Amino acid sequence: MSKPALRRPPRKKPAVNATIAGLPADRVAPADSVMTTWTIYKKPRDYPKGYVLRASFVMPRGEVWSDVVAWYAADAAPLRAMVPPGLARFMPGPTDDAVILETWL
Repeated sequence: MSKPALRRPPRKKPAVNATIAGLPADRVAPADSVMTTWTIYKKPRDYPKGYVLRASFVMPRGEVWSDVVAWYAADAAPLRAMVPPGLARFMPGPTDDAVILETWL
């Protein structure tokens, strides 16, 4: 009897479409995080046709936790509008992943 072929589960798309929803009101950082960064990605592997916004949380000992929720759109403009006000935009450095468009701190 042959074994069934093992298949890798499909990658999940980001959780929320930015064209129809803004940041959820209850989207808060973990209580002990010291900073939240927001990164916009251009054509990442999990959404190769557009842009993705993800939050990352910097923890007290320097660990960085990526949020489990992401927002996606066909272009970056609606995602930029979702970034919390008062943050500064940083362009990627020469050693950053090529899919990083910008990071907001």
